[in-house]
Amino acid sequence: MALNRRHAALAAALAGTLMFTACGGGSSDAPEIEDSSAEFGFHDTGLPIVDKKLDLTFSGSKTALAPDFNTMTVVKNWEKDTNVALQVLAW
Repeated sequence: MALNRRHAALAAALAGTLMFTACGGGSSDAPEIEDSSAEFGFHDTGLPIVDKKLDLTFSGSKTALAPDFNTMTVVKNWEKDTNVALQVLAW
């Protein structure tokens, strides 16, 4: 019985080790990401963040009672202050 527990513990440790090493990735040929901040006139400090209007689209979740992100006053104020237009796709 003690031998079975040792085998089970060893198998669990081995499975955990394999799982973590398999998730490591480590691909060195990842594509280089181009910095386009100068193209939009990015400012390190102050508002607006960019001179040229920047459109960003992202997704997220919200509760059923929450209003649409695109109609929220706070989101509209962010767009006005930062010169970054946000298109939120919520589900």
